[in-house]
Amino acid sequence: MAPSARGHGYAAEAIGAVLGVAADHGLSKVMADTTVENYEALVGDGHRIK
Repeated sequence: MAPSARGHGYAAEAIGAVLGVAADHGLSKVMADTTVENYEALVGDGHRIK
């Protein structure tokens, strides 16, 4: 993501959308790969990380 787009919640919004689609299709787990800088977007909304 471009530096100017960071900090606006776009990654968290995208994660929420992906998880919603996954749940709609009956999936209970989603694997994600991210950088240290974006880790908060994954766990910030209470997503469980293993």
